[in-house]
Amino acid sequence: MRWFAACLCLLLGSSPAFAQPTAAQAAEAAAADLAQAAALLTSAEGARDRVSALTETVQAFEAGLGALRSGMRQVHLARTALEAELAGTDAKVHRLLGALMSAETQTRVVDPTHPNGPLASARASMIMADILPALQNEADGLRARLDELERLRLLQSGAEATLREGLDGVRTARAELAAAIADRTAGEAATDDATLQALVNSADTLDGFASSLASSEAVETASIAGLKGTLQLPHGATLLRDQRPGLTLSVPAQTLVIAPVAGTLRYAGPLLDLGDVAILEPEQGTLIVYAGLGQAFGQAGDILSADAPLGFMGGEDTRADQILIETRDGTGHDPRETLYIEIRQGEAHSDPAEWYDLTEAEEP
Repeated sequence: MRWFAACLCLLLGSSPAFAQPTAAQAAEAAAADLAQAAALLTSAEGARDRVSALTETVQAFEAGLGALRSGMRQVHLARTALEAELAGTDAKVHRLLGALMSAETQTRVVDPTHPNGPLASARASMIMADILPALQNEADGLRARLDELERLRLLQSGAEATLREGLDGVRTARAELAAAIADRTAGEAATDDATLQALVNSADTLDGFASSLASSEAVETASIAGLKGTLQLPHGATLLRDQRPGLTLSVPAQTLVIAPVAGTLRYAGPLLDLGDVAILEPEQGTLIVYAGLGQAFGQAGDILSADAPLGFMGGEDTRADQILIETRDGTGHDPRETLYIEIRQGEAHSDPAEWYDLTEAEEP
């Protein structure tokens, strides 16, 4: 039975290292990003500027979670495809075993003392010499695929645990960011400017409200003409419509929306039926309008740096179980909200598609 034992060694013994698939690499890189985000959350506790530190932390969590979800989908598809491939290898394994056992039988029945013994033995050895390399290749390939399947299984299990930890982390970071912003503005006067409140109360449309703000007193700032085509959309945004005067986006629920450029916050709060609205003035006479927020930060007159938090999208954030269902069979629900962006220069609209970098916008 030495050839049958050789078969078991071929199937169960060492095999050449098998390169990890791109899917596994993507998921592992995303998990590392989430670990870094968790470290940022810890370090933000003692940061001099907690708002800035927590803003970076929330963005890191959102990017890591988005990458992990993508990697998990790839891993699931790779594992499913590999399981289907291995399900069809039973016949190959049986043929491999049959060939080895047949060769073993031929070698065993040969009697070296018989006149034809040595010749028959030589022929059997030649047959084995032809068969073994092919069998070795088959066995190596099977072993590599089994190893890969186990890696994918372990990676998928670990990614699910990382996903749950990451979702807990981003919820904590968002809550701490909102609290830090509230603490920063606690000693400031509330937004009760009579002129601004009158504009809000009399507004019939977003367009009319923005026009009123554009004609009111403004702070002199530097030109942003050189930034065309570079402004960043919120993380995970999907472009629904690029139709003037604005952009309509689908954005994951609870996503942090940041100022794409430094400027003066001219308004932050509820307006009409548009949810919360944030209006930033990066230069005199130019307004960037974000409508559809679930929570807007700050007060009129605040001077914001680029990447300062403007607010959170509304809706309920994605639950781990929903993501896992979506990953496994594509039927999960990914909560998203609608965000509208508009840019005005004086009394005229400016096409935001010329200002924002749309290359990173996800396809719907």
